[in-house]
Amino acid sequence: MHDHRDYLAIALEQAELSLQEGSTPVGCVITDGDGEVVSVDRNRMTPLQDPSAHAEMTAVRAAGAALMPNPEGGPFRLYTSGEPCLMCVGLVLLSPINTVVWAAGPIVLGGSPWDAVAASGFGSKRFKQIEVIREPDAELRARSRKLLFEFLTARGHHERAALVRD
Repeated sequence: MHDHRDYLAIALEQAELSLQEGSTPVGCVITDGDGEVVSVDRNRMTPLQDPSAHAEMTAVRAAGAALMPNPEGGPFRLYTSGEPCLMCVGLVLLSPINTVVWAAGPIVLGGSPWDAVAASGFGSKRFKQIEVIREPDAELRARSRKLLFEFLTARGHHERAALVRD
């Protein structure tokens, strides 16, 4: 079994590919209860021309049947290079994912999507079942934020980019 750093490093490799493809640089890895990788993917909004093709969404889709409840199933972990957005928080709540680990967060303006949904009371029972590990590694956090800074700067979003610059 690997540690969080190993899986987040894989997610960041995917984020780099996503940036090269012109999408927001976010990558995702899903593992099973034994630490085996079930799926790896990235934000593919630009190449797929699909606004729902976020890294977490594409990784969950790629995991397919492995995530469906079954007697042999164990806890699943989702590793992402950036804190999940509102859509992806909802996806986690509807899935059998028991742990969410992100390298950097929040990566959107306005604060933490995770905290906003949790504070709303929506899915409060399910929220209590999910372990959240935020930014467990300073180096990987900085790497994730640097990618987002590059993405925003290249698009002329300098004010937004300044918010993620470490």
